[in-house]
Amino acid sequence: MKTIVFICSALVICTKAFLPSEESSDGRADYTHASITEKAIYHAASDVILSIANTRKHSASDIRDTLSKYIDRDTLLNFAKAVTDIVNENNMAQRNYMDDASRTMTCEQIVAGHLLLQSLRDNIIYHSQAVDPNWYAVRELIGQYLFTMQEFYSSTNWVEMFGDKVCQELGATGKFLPLNVSSPDMVTCINRNYSSEA
Repeated sequence: MKTIVFICSALVICTKAFLPSEESSDGRADYTHASITEKAIYHAASDVILSIANTRKHSASDIRDTLSKYIDRDTLLNFAKAVTDIVNENNMAQRNYMDDASRTMTCEQIVAGHLLLQSLRDNIIYHSQAVDPNWYAVRELIGQYLFTMQEFYSSTNWVEMFGDKVCQELGATGKFLPLNVSSPDMVTCINRNYSSEA
């Protein structure tokens, strides 16, 4: 249980801006939902292992070495399969929810997205603690959670306001977002005509 919460917390810290899919990068090495999800999970797992092993030696380049040092081959293969499942569910969430404002944190639906993240997080914990957990369902929920969390940083002006600071309150039960969100009836964008006559 503590490991799942730690991994979810570490995933939040590893989030950066990105493009929605590999196809939209036109071959550039830009971040996508899939690439940041995969990288964040491996990074979080490495952090958990190193904290349990109580060692401070760590760099971004030795994540897979850390995993292979502390995890046997069969477990590592199962872990890689779980990561692939979560990445696939993250991609599926992108396809299924790209027009849902609360899932993409658009149209001033930031608070609704925050509440959705709280619900998804609570469900992840609940299903993980079941007597006989349905890990596929847990991976699906994690994929959805990460999609909406990533959309927060991509679709809101958090990055412009706070740079690379992590929003610790995002998706945390009982926490409020530390930014002002306009009410749904407030006009936040106004069309302007900036053309001038020659």
